[in-house]
Amino acid sequence: MNFNINFILELIPVLIGLLCVILAFLPERHPGMKQLVFTDGEVISRVTQKIYRHHNEIEMFAPVVKYDTEHGERIVTSQHFVPEWQYPWKRGDKIRICYSKINPDRFRICQDSKTQWRRMMLCTFGIGTILAEIVLLLQYQ
Repeated sequence: MNFNINFILELIPVLIGLLCVILAFLPERHPGMKQLVFTDGEVISRVTQKIYRHHNEIEMFAPVVKYDTEHGERIVTSQHFVPEWQYPWKRGDKIRICYSKINPDRFRICQDSKTQWRRMMLCTFGIGTILAEIVLLLQYQ
């Protein structure tokens, strides 16, 4: 009985590592968007919006993106606004987007730096945990 408990306890870090690697490669969910089509768009400008947060006025930015659909070219403003220090795009930048086939005027930016960073960190943590557990098992067996 003791051997089984120790074996299960030794497997927990490996299972956590595998879970992290699997989570890193799962596709992103886009609530409310069905039948996604992935394409490249071009940032043609940006729009600003002022909001009030903690009694301060903050200027937020969203890109205006031009992209082709099966129904023709679209020029659409992103619904996702970010503060200036988080806004990475400039006019002419190519970005990966996904739009709803049902409503091609609704899109999201896919493969942004936050998504890539999250995936990289999950992979690093997962693979590192698995390798560390293998080293410990080999060293102490």
